Amino acid sequence: MGATALSPNIEANYNLILSHEQQFAKNVATIVMEKPEISVWMFLFPFVLIPFMQRYQQFQESVNLFSQGYLFTKKLTLDAALRVSTEGRSKEEALADAAVLVNRGGGAPGQDTESGFTDHRQKVRDRQIAEIALLADHYHALLGSTGNSYSSLVAGAYKFRENYTKFLIRLEEAEKRVNQASLRAYGNEVENLPDIIFKMERALAALRANETQKIFGQK
Repeated sequence: MGATALSPNIEANYNLILSHEQQFAKNVATIVMEKPEISVWMFLFPFVLIPFMQRYQQFQESVNLFSQGYLFTKKLTLDAALRVSTEGRSKEEALADAAVLVNRGGGAPGQDTESGFTDHRQKVRDRQIAEIALLADHYHALLGSTGNSYSSLVAGAYKFRENYTKFLIRLEEAEKRVNQASLRAYGNEVENLPDIIFKMERALAALRANETQKIFGQK
């Protein structure tokens, strides 16, 4: 007789996925925000540590804010996938609820007065909703997988590197559409936004490539 298939522990899987996404967001933020370096000689001149500590505090605050922003669609989608898996809700219902929260979080349509501004911001939200639709299937698959680590959940859900790579390519494309819409909507408000987005996309690609190698091994 063959081995009996293990049933997924959805709650445990949820915690593994959320923990991974939180750490991943922090890793990306640390790269993008550029952590200030401390030198041994600074301890010889304590007064030099004061501006360093101020910069470091600003860095930590920036990392936290960046992480929260990056996790916004991920956490919404993961929670939606959990409701589908545990409450028997349809994917369409869960995604509709998530879309309401995205639109609510982005501000009410018509709130902006500058011509064209509202449309640009709505496009950001529309792109985020499209990203959520893509992530929903991913998280649903991971919640239904078995394993005691995020890596084992991914390996169980996708089986082969090629399958996971195809998903990452689609995710990267969806994220870039969000980023391009954000540039049009907020480029004049957020200092160095093009540079931030460039660093973020580069960091995401590098971290995901490294993670894929760890999960599925060297090509």
